[in-house]
Amino acid sequence: MDHLLVADTNLFFECRRLEDLPWSDLGAHPLAIALTKPVMGEIDKHKKGGGRTRKRALDISGRIRRMLVEGQSESVIREAGPRVILRLMPVVPPTPKLEEVLDYTQNDDRIVGIAAALSQQTGYASVVVLTHDAVAASTAKAAGVSFQLIPQSWLRPPEETTEAKKIRELEQDLATYRSQEPVIELSETEAAAAGGHVVRRVAEALPQALVDRLVDELQSRHPMRTDFTPPEPGRLPDGTEISYAAPDAEKIEAYTSNDYPDWMARCRAILESLHEERDEREPRVQLRFSLINSGTRPASRMRVSFEACGSIFLYRRSEDSSVMSDGQHGDEPVPPRLPSPPASPSFPQIVKRIPAVGSDVRGLADLRRHRSTLEDLVQQAAGYGAYDLANMMGISGVAQRYASDLGVMGRANFAEDVSRVPIMPPVRPLHRDPEGFYYDGWPPDVPVERGSLTCELFRHRGDEELFEVEVQFPKDGDASGAVLCTVHAENMTEPLTLRVPVRRTIETYSIQTMAEDMVGRCG
Repeated sequence: MDHLLVADTNLFFECRRLEDLPWSDLGAHPLAIALTKPVMGEIDKHKKGGGRTRKRALDISGRIRRMLVEGQSESVIREAGPRVILRLMPVVPPTPKLEEVLDYTQNDDRIVGIAAALSQQTGYASVVVLTHDAVAASTAKAAGVSFQLIPQSWLRPPEETTEAKKIRELEQDLATYRSQEPVIELSETEAAAAGGHVVRRVAEALPQALVDRLVDELQSRHPMRTDFTPPEPGRLPDGTEISYAAPDAEKIEAYTSNDYPDWMARCRAILESLHEERDEREPRVQLRFSLINSGTRPASRMRVSFEACGSIFLYRRSEDSSVMSDGQHGDEPVPPRLPSPPASPSFPQIVKRIPAVGSDVRGLADLRRHRSTLEDLVQQAAGYGAYDLANMMGISGVAQRYASDLGVMGRANFAEDVSRVPIMPPVRPLHRDPEGFYYDGWPPDVPVERGSLTCELFRHRGDEELFEVEVQFPKDGDASGAVLCTVHAENMTEPLTLRVPVRRTIETYSIQTMAEDMVGRCG
């Protein structure tokens, strides 16, 4: 036997289509939906209304009309799972037993009265009022008639308001417009791969106790000389006598009072400032942005802007500095050294040689021979002018160049030199590729907070365009920030943005080993 559902009007107007409802939620089968006269009257009345209720009324009225044309009192909604049918029951009157408690001039009360009358018949497994109306459900409960509230999940979405409809239409128009725009894809790969994090290693100053120890060690390795007693005299195998005198007192005073103390002071100062300019700078942070137009339209008058956010700067290298930077392989740095200790005053030597026989005679003969040669050269040069002397000495070209200011030869040479001057080509305006990117107000080799590039026409379905931006951090301390890339175009509704975070942290390291090595190599 069927489980009869005496439906309220909200089943037909406020719920989804009968074919789309999850009838298995009711937990009974088979099901028969009773379409009674009060409901049919409401359906007929709403055909003359407006909005989606009118459309639903026309659909249900059309179904009823087809049933009448075909001579059928039932229409199958679902064949199985469970089986559901729509049954026309326009002539079932409400039970007279409830006339005193129900107002049959009200449709809800009439539906409850009809359900009460049908429940008294024996041809149904159950009879319930199916409604979403709390008033109708309360009436059925008070009259002792079973009811079933329609689940919230069965309801249609709220009807679209005029404002919502207008917004939806505008969104559709905007989507249509945007479908004709260039489709720009912006990404960044370098910082993403490296995490955007670099480290600078900063040298720690040597503790004062360590500096004192190293200075004492240096002094013990190279002590100041205080004994200036001359060595004993000696004699060479050829009979030459060598003796020594004491250093000059002023030199000894300068050594002991100035040179050696100054050297010690300089070594101490070097050790105390050894950490300065010893920082190991962080690797260069080079961001690489990729830009591609994957749409069906070129982007016109495009501008790609970069902005440094936080405690960072942007840096664009010129071609010369880029080539120089790329070509520098970086030799190993020269290890620092301490100055060598000052030399102590030396002992003057007194040498007495025994002269060889005939040595003075040979010396006088050599002097006479050299004097004769010089006198011959002077006599030969007395008969020549400066030009001849220059010619003899192989510098005639120089003499002629100076003489050219006074004679015909000079004029001829001047004309020849002028003919060799290259003729400069006429200055022509530079041609700018409309599909190329050009820097706009972004000076090279200068830290800036923002910079831009422009392109008149960025083609679609072309190769990707790469932009390299170097990030520079302040001199001291930890630093963090982000590079904000923004893409504008004349035919783009919304700009495209990409934010890439970067940061630098500081780590310290000890230079004690370096200082100890300097002391060990001094000398």
